[in-house]
Amino acid sequence: MAYNWVWTSKYLLVIIIALSLGSVIGDMALFKQTALGTPKMTAAALVKFISYAGALYFLWLLGQNAAKQFRSAGDRTAFLGFILVPLVTFVIVSAAYTVGLVVLRPFLTGTIKGAYNWLFILAITGAAIYLVIALFNHGESFMALFKSGSRKIT
Repeated sequence: MAYNWVWTSKYLLVIIIALSLGSVIGDMALFKQTALGTPKMTAAALVKFISYAGALYFLWLLGQNAAKQFRSAGDRTAFLGFILVPLVTFVIVSAAYTVGLVVLRPFLTGTIKGAYNWLFILAITGAAIYLVIALFNHGESFMALFKSGSRKIT
């Protein structure tokens, strides 16, 4: 069955533009030299954080919509709809650690840095468990990918 994946282009375009603009604007001297309340926080860091976080948000939306499309197909690719959201969640939580550091690095010292690291250790571990559970719960769908012939999976 043919799927219409044209809608993905708008998400990919927004992700690319957000990352590009964040990098370009964040590297401008004006933004690097402008402090926001404290010399530790610059406008460049805030712009980069907003653009990277926005790109992660649109990646999450892309994963959600792609999962819906795979699940609604009901054929052998339905398995992808069941694991795509946990997989994208794992990727986004893992990337969010670095994105958060863009803004928080100057403020994270000693115990606070340790707490931040542990927060993400727990979050990444939780996302990995979510992915493993999704794989376990939909193992039959995964096995259907390798069987000959096409049959509906619900």
